[in-house]
Amino acid sequence: RLRRLVEHRDGGCAVPGCGRTWGTQLHHIWHWEDGGPTDLSNLLTLCARHHRQHHLGLLGITGCPDRVLGAEPLRFTDRYGRPLPSVGAPRP
Repeated sequence: RLRRLVEHRDGGCAVPGCGRTWGTQLHHIWHWEDGGPTDLSNLLTLCARHHRQHHLGLLGITGCPDRVLGAEPLRFTDRYGRPLPSVGAPRP
């Protein structure tokens, strides 16, 4: 049930400009092995490529994927800490 909620909220890979909508994986922003909870506000969907890049240290992910007032917005950075540019929603 939780997976379906996250997939519905994100609509595919959450990385700006990716547009991958199938074959996505759930990712814990605060990593599960470091005590991160498995709840809606700590999960997002990533394609296999971006998931691998994150765990190799090539893609930084911080913030909260839920669009709630007062929460730090989701932010993606490259390996040097530079923010990835925001892009519009991918075309269907």
